[in-house]
Amino acid sequence: GRLHPLVVHFPVSLLCVALLLEIIGWRRKSTELRAGITALVWIGAISSVLAVALGLLLANQEEYGGNTVTIHQWTGIATVVLAGATVFALRTQRTSLYKSLLFVTVGGVTIAGHYGAMLTHGDGYLTEVLPFNKEKGGEKSDGTNFTFASTGNQPLTDKQIEDLNIEVRSILAHNCYSCHGEAKTKGELRLDKKDFIFKGGEDGPIIEAGHPERSEIIRRITLPTGHKEAMPTKGKRLTEKEVAVLEFWIKQGA
Repeated sequence: GRLHPLVVHFPVSLLCVALLLEIIGWRRKSTELRAGITALVWIGAISSVLAVALGLLLANQEEYGGNTVTIHQWTGIATVVLAGATVFALRTQRTSLYKSLLFVTVGGVTIAGHYGAMLTHGDGYLTEVLPFNKEKGGEKSDGTNFTFASTGNQPLTDKQIEDLNIEVRSILAHNCYSCHGEAKTKGELRLDKKDFIFKGGEDGPIIEAGHPERSEIIRRITLPTGHKEAMPTKGKRLTEKEVAVLEFWIKQGA
């Protein structure tokens, strides 16, 4: 099932390239690309079937759920049906129908790919890398605003609490939601809602308010890279400032 993310790139790329070559052929009014386009459409359609089969295996093996995975699953299945219809129209030389179906199939690939990326990289997989989400004002280069940490032992103001919660939510969204969000709940742990965070996962609570040194989430994110219990298990590790923000948040009562 975990081969799904690898295999799925074949129908994504081949069907899109087939459409691109068709557009070039239509503009040139040439048939010199016909053999290559036909091969791409066939291989893309066949590999899309394999990708969906592996995707269904993956969905049953892992703890996926929620609207995102449902939309991704059904748009993937719809793309397979559309790809099959495209091949049929191509074989029977129904040119107008074939052209229309190829456009719609690539649209289905695009939508399925979008929701697939949301599952693996989080809802902000596109916007978080845009220029306006980079360094701003008082933020550090890693996106962590640590101005509230200078309060010493003084109680936080309502505005500082709000800013701190936004920082924490941003850190969890960018680093944790792909495995511990609505769509996928690995280890029965969800980190996208306050109640779920304090409930913990299959191994128990992950936060002890006021005590970051006794909180499981801090232990996991500070383990050495390569440790079997280190989190996140994939992607980049949290920066020192991000860890410090989570520690400060827990120390303030989470």
